Amino acid sequence: MNISRWIETLDAASDWRAQCRECDELLRRGQRETLVEIARACANLNPKGGQSARSSILERIIESLALSTHRDNVWALALIFEGLPTQETHPQPRTSGARRARFLASLMAQEQMPRDCFELSDWAGDDVARRELIACLVGEFVVRKREIEPHLNSQTRAIMEEHPLGHLPLRLLESEANFPFLLPRYNVGSTGRGHASPCAAGETGVGQTRELQASEFDFAAMESAVRNWREESNGRTQGGVWRWECPLDAADFGTQLLGASGLEATAGLLGARRVPFESALDVLWSAANAGGAYNSGEWGAWGRWQTWRSVGELAGAPEPNSIEETDEAAQKCVWLDFAGQSSWFDNVAWDVGLACLRPDGQSMALLAATDTD
Repeated sequence: MNISRWIETLDAASDWRAQCRECDELLRRGQRETLVEIARACANLNPKGGQSARSSILERIIESLALSTHRDNVWALALIFEGLPTQETHPQPRTSGARRARFLASLMAQEQMPRDCFELSDWAGDDVARRELIACLVGEFVVRKREIEPHLNSQTRAIMEEHPLGHLPLRLLESEANFPFLLPRYNVGSTGRGHASPCAAGETGVGQTRELQASEFDFAAMESAVRNWREESNGRTQGGVWRWECPLDAADFGTQLLGASGLEATAGLLGARRVPFESALDVLWSAANAGGAYNSGEWGAWGRWQTWRSVGELAGAPEPNSIEETDEAAQKCVWLDFAGQSSWFDNVAWDVGLACLRPDGQSMALLAATDTD
C-alpha cells in the first residue's frame, strides 16, 4: 500500500467511512504494520489545514487495536504511541501531549491482558512518556479489579517505585468497591461514561449552628477530584474548612451549620442528606475519572489518585497519609450530601456538594462543584 497516496485520498475526501472500513479489514487480516504506518501518517498535521479526517482515522485505529485482545495489538499501539507528537497544541487532545498516555492506558486496560501490557516496560526505558503509560496501565488494571501482581516484572515494579501512582495499593479497598462500575465503557467510535448521581435531599434537618472560624486548608488538594470540571469544562468550585469551640453531636450536623459557612453554594439550602462515606467517595470518583460536561476527566489511574487527594483534605488526613490511613479517617467522619440543593448549582447533571464533620466534632469541611453543557 502506498501510504502517502492513501493519506492524500483521505485528505481530499468529504466522507471517510470507506477508509474506516479499509482499516477494519486490515486489522481483520492481521496487517498491523500497515495500520501503524497509517496511524503515524495521520498523526502528522495536514499542511493544507483541516485535521478531522486524519484525527478520526487515527482514533479509530487506536481504538480498534486497543479493544481487540491480542499481544500483537499491544505492541502495535506502542509503536503508534512512540510516533505521536508531543505538542499540547496538536488537534487530537486525547492522543497527544501529556494526557495521551492516560487515555491510551484507560483504553487498553479494558480488553488487553496485563502480562502483555507489562512486557512494554523494557521498551519504556528512561522515556518519560512511555514510563507514564506503564504506570497508568498498572493503575487502570487496578481500578478494573484485574489481577496484576503475578504479572508485574522487575522493570514494571521499578517504574512504579519512582512514580506517584506507585504509592497507591495494587488492590481496591472495600470502600472502592463501586469504582469498576463507574468507569467509562469503550466501544470503537463511542464511549459510555459512568456517573454517580448525587443523593437527593432527605431528612437531615437544620441541626444546630456555631460561631465559625475559617481555618487554613489546601484548596488545590480539596478540589482535586472536580478541578477538571473547572479547568476543562464550564465548571465552578467552592470549598473551605471551619472550626468552632463547643463540640457538635453528629445528630445536630445539618443545613444550619452549612449555611453559616458563608459559601454561595450553601446559601438558602433546601436540604441535605446524611450518606455513608462510600457514597461520597463514589461521587468524587465519578467526577475525577469521567469528567464533566465537556471533558473526559483524569481517567482511572490518576482519577483514583485525585479522588483520594480530595478525601484526605476533606477528612483532615491529607498527604503524606496513605490512602488506607485516609480511608480510616474518612470512615470516622459524618458525611452530608447537599448537591443541587441551592440556586448556586446548575442542576443539569454534574453537581457535587459534600460536607464532612470531622471526628472531633469541632471542625467541618465543605466542597461544592457544578458544571453545565
